[in-house]
Amino acid sequence: MLCLPEAFRYRLRKETGSSKIKPKSSALQCFGMAMVMLLIFAVTESAAALENAKRGEQLRERINKAWDEGLKRIWLRQIEAGCKAEAKRQYSAIRFNKRRAFVDQCIAKAAASGSTQSMHQPN
Repeated sequence: MLCLPEAFRYRLRKETGSSKIKPKSSALQCFGMAMVMLLIFAVTESAAALENAKRGEQLRERINKAWDEGLKRIWLRQIEAGCKAEAKRQYSAIRFNKRRAFVDQCIAKAAASGSTQSMHQPN
């Protein structure tokens, strides 16, 4: 079953003193052994490719999560700035408690209504 050239087989028989090594191996046996080796390499390569694909997917998920969190922070800052500007128009600086309460209510209302919309869609 060894697929070695004749000179190597002869030398191996001489060194080991074994006559069990066949003098000739057929081309079909060599082809079969080569196919088995190719199958083993293909399986291990596909497992490595699957592992790399899994790592790539995890990296993509982390990047997308960070991107969404960044968008959410920007969105909340814009809401807060808009609510503060509206409170400034409605209440004077003397009424700071009412102004603060208005800003808190405005942010809560905007966040509750905006949570059903996608952050990727323009409002």
